[in-house]
Amino acid sequence: MARGMKRHARGAAALVAVAGLAVALVLSLGGCSAGENAVTERDLEVARQLGFSDDAMASMDSGAWPSDLERKQVRHAEACIDYLAERYGFEFSAVSATGEPKWLMHADDVVLRIESGPFAGEEVHLKYDDGMRDGRQEMEPRFDEDCYYVVNHEEWERLAAEAIAPVLAELPEGSLVTFTSMSRQLYPESMTSDPVSQGGGNGEVGVVIALDRCGLSESEAGELFDEFYAALQATPLRGRFYLRVLSDTSSFPEFSWQAVDEVYRPYRPFASRWFSSGKKG
Repeated sequence: MARGMKRHARGAAALVAVAGLAVALVLSLGGCSAGENAVTERDLEVARQLGFSDDAMASMDSGAWPSDLERKQVRHAEACIDYLAERYGFEFSAVSATGEPKWLMHADDVVLRIESGPFAGEEVHLKYDDGMRDGRQEMEPRFDEDCYYVVNHEEWERLAAEAIAPVLAELPEGSLVTFTSMSRQLYPESMTSDPVSQGGGNGEVGVVIALDRCGLSESEAGELFDEFYAALQATPLRGRFYLRVLSDTSSFPEFSWQAVDEVYRPYRPFASRWFSSGKKG
């Protein structure tokens, strides 16, 4: 009888040890300690911004995360808010966060809204990689984001337009249309560390010349390509320049960039080349 009681005691002790280990593992999911996993007032605020359900909010109000997915959604959104706030000086709120990477990808999708400054109301997108692999911090967190575009695209487009303006002045008014656009893409930190005036960002510059409106031959119009390209190379900007040469634009009700682009976007331009901060392309 005594031996049986000892066996039961050892068995109970083992169960307690296993249960304790399980609790410890739950508390350390994602590499966080029990203290780091505690639900904070900020967690509750961000969860409300993300639109968590009443049941999920009730669980968090009681101090328990509904699941590890919800914890990651909140904490990843908070990490992105802190990163962009420090980088751009604006206030942000959370719109959405997947909390889980897509198949074969380590980055989560996060959407934030700018809440202060001249761009208030704009939504920005991020890919956030927390650097965790199999519960270990194997690398620094990585943020790819398009807030850089929101803040800088007008400056990029202004500099591009100013660069090609002297070449445009050589042609009769109404004989060409132009397009300048900074690319709205997710920029890594390495490409957002510099302002546009020092080479930050990418973009596209297009010029369409109508031969029937300017009196040039196709070869003469083509010679202008080098002038446009040289003008862009002299700037700190990076991007793609392309030239279209149209012989007859009489079929267009309006000779505009939108009208031309709608018809010719699928076709290769007359000439194109990448420009990059004075480097040869």
